[in-house]
Amino acid sequence: MSKFQGLFKLFSRHQMTTGRLVLIGGFAFVLLSAALAINRSPEDLDRSRSALDFLEGMGLGLAVPIIALVLASSTLGDLVEDETLVYLWHRPSPRWMIALSAWLSSTAVTVPATVIPLGLSALLASGGSVRVAVAVAAASTLAAVAYCGLFTLAGVMVRKPLVWGLLYVFIWETLLTALFGGLGRLSIRSYAAALSNRLAGVGPLQGLHSVPASIIACLLIGLGCVGLTTWRLNKMDIA
Repeated sequence: MSKFQGLFKLFSRHQMTTGRLVLIGGFAFVLLSAALAINRSPEDLDRSRSALDFLEGMGLGLAVPIIALVLASSTLGDLVEDETLVYLWHRPSPRWMIALSAWLSSTAVTVPATVIPLGLSALLASGGSVRVAVAVAAASTLAAVAYCGLFTLAGVMVRKPLVWGLLYVFIWETLLTALFGGLGRLSIRSYAAALSNRLAGVGPLQGLHSVPASIIACLLIGLGCVGLTTWRLNKMDIA
């Protein structure tokens, strides 16, 4: 346990930089500003539906994956790029412990950095609906778990994981899943959006993933990627 705590603290110390704080603050400002605008919209507007639609697009579709990408891909990716990952080999620590602590450290930062502004934005935009706020907060939490696992894996699988991660978010999660609905079953965003809609109970729910399916899918993606990260670390030859 002491080895795991040491790794977790090591990775956590490198999570927050000035640039990342600016990114998180920027997303929070945009989300809260838009939520305020929705709150001031005409009374006949379905604010709960409008809040969910906006936060699924801007929040679950952009804020959560991009913040998770910036944080998670660098946790191990920076060590690979500057060739300092070798120092973790000398501890020595099991590869699964390195992968797990990297995933959890990035998740521990991504969750509050996204859940707090998204939850507050949902509460404000929906006109004070606690149910909508809880639904969005729960969905963003599960999305962060899955995205952090995926982008932690990307950090040890590809060079320039930020570039590949952005291509994934904008092309796969946003464009292709919108054009081809069947690809939604391979999209983290679709499970998070389904969870927020079902928990909020707003609008038609036909065709959406169930609550258990959404929760299980996000957890399996996160844990599965930790397993693949462990496999990749075992295969790597760090000089």
